[in-house]
Amino acid sequence: MTKFRLLIGCMACQFFTFAQAETQWIYGDAAIAVQDAPLDTVRVQAIKNAVANAAYQAGSIVSAEDVTLNGVLVGSSVSLRSNSDINRIEVIDEVLNNGILTVWVRVDIQSHNTCEVNTLGPSVVVSQFSVDDITQTVVGGLQDLGAHLSKRFEQQLQREIPLTKTRILPQAFSHLPEVAWSFTENEQEKTTLLSKTLGYQYVVFAAIRDISLFTRRTESWFSSATQTQRNFTLRLYVLDVFNQTVVLDESYHAEAEWEFGLYANIDLNSSIFWKSAFGRSVLNTISNAIEDTKHALKCRHTLGQVVNVTPDGVVINIGARQGVKASERFTLLRPSAASLTNSQAPVYLISTQSVFDVIQVNPESAILRGNHIGSQNLARLFDLVRKEETPDNRLKGKIFSAHEAMLDKPR
Repeated sequence: MTKFRLLIGCMACQFFTFAQAETQWIYGDAAIAVQDAPLDTVRVQAIKNAVANAAYQAGSIVSAEDVTLNGVLVGSSVSLRSNSDINRIEVIDEVLNNGILTVWVRVDIQSHNTCEVNTLGPSVVVSQFSVDDITQTVVGGLQDLGAHLSKRFEQQLQREIPLTKTRILPQAFSHLPEVAWSFTENEQEKTTLLSKTLGYQYVVFAAIRDISLFTRRTESWFSSATQTQRNFTLRLYVLDVFNQTVVLDESYHAEAEWEFGLYANIDLNSSIFWKSAFGRSVLNTISNAIEDTKHALKCRHTLGQVVNVTPDGVVINIGARQGVKASERFTLLRPSAASLTNSQAPVYLISTQSVFDVIQVNPESAILRGNHIGSQNLARLFDLVRKEETPDNRLKGKIFSAHEAMLDKPR
C-alpha cells in the first residue's frame, strides 16, 4: 500500500462584488481503479471526481480542472455553474490499495447572500511580513523572504480587487504573539496614528511562523526514497484601522520538496526559486490568503477620510481611482472619543446625519459640499465619510453568475 499526503489549491476566476460571504468546508471522496493508466493521470482524475462529489453535496454542479498540486499546475481551466464559489481544495489523504486509488478532499465552498453593495474600492496598507525564527532563513539565504512576499501580496491584491488602492509599509506593523493578536492600548494608539498619517482603511500584516526543513521517506512495493521537505506556515491579519476591528485572522500551512542544497544561496529575484516545488507552494499559499482577504472585505463599507476643510468644500482622500464619481453623496461620520474609564473600549463611528455632495473628483481625492446650510461647518479633520448607496447601486450588487463574473473580470 502506498500513501500520499497532498495539498492543492483551486485557481477559480472570481469577481469582486461586495457580497455576503459565508465559507464552509465540504468533504468529498472518490475511488478509481489504476489498471494500466499512469498513476499521475489517475490521481488528477480522482481529485476532480472527489471535488465534484463534495460540490454535489453542497448543491453545486462543478467541473474543476484547474488545480495545483503542491503549487504545480496540473490543469487548464475551471467551469463553475452554481450559486457557490470554490475557493480552495485540500487533499486530506490519498491511498493506493489493491490497484484502487482513493482520494479524500475537503473543499472550501463559499455561499453567497446579497448584501448592501459597496461600489468603491478599499485602501489597503501591506506591511512587511516578518519571520519568527530568523535562523531558519539561513538555509537558502531567505532573509528577505518576508519583504518579497509582502510585495507580491500587495501586487496581487491590487490585481484581484478592482479599484483597490494599495501601499507597502517597509517595516513590520506589529509583533505577532503566540496567541491571537488583539487591540491592546498600545496597538490602538499605533492604529490611530497609522490612520491619521497614511489615511488607509485597512492594514495587512503577517508573520512567517515556520520555514524549517525535514525529511520524508516514501515506500512502495518496489522502491523507497527520501526527500528533503520544507515547511511554510503563515499567520495573517487584516485590520480595519478606522473601525479598529480585526477583519481577518487566519493561519496557513504548506510543505513541499526543497530542491536546493543546504548551502545554496537562493536569489529571490530569480524565477528558478519561484518555479521550484517549494516556491510554487509558497505562491499558492499567498493566493489562498488573497482569496480570504477578498472575501473578508466584500461586504465592508469603504470609508474616506477628511484631509482638509476649506471654504470651498471638504476634501476627502478617496477619488476616481477608487470609484468616486461626481454628484454622488456621502454621509459624514465621526469616530467616538476614547473612553476615560476603559482605554481598550472599541471605537464607534457616529453618524452626524450630515450629507455631502461630490462637486469635484480628482484621481486620489474628491471635494464635497454640504447640501444643507451649515452642514459644511460640521466637518473636521480626520472625520470619515461613507458613500450613500442608491437603489440602482444596490441592484448592481446582485450576484453575477460565474459566466458573467468571468467575462467582467479585469484582464
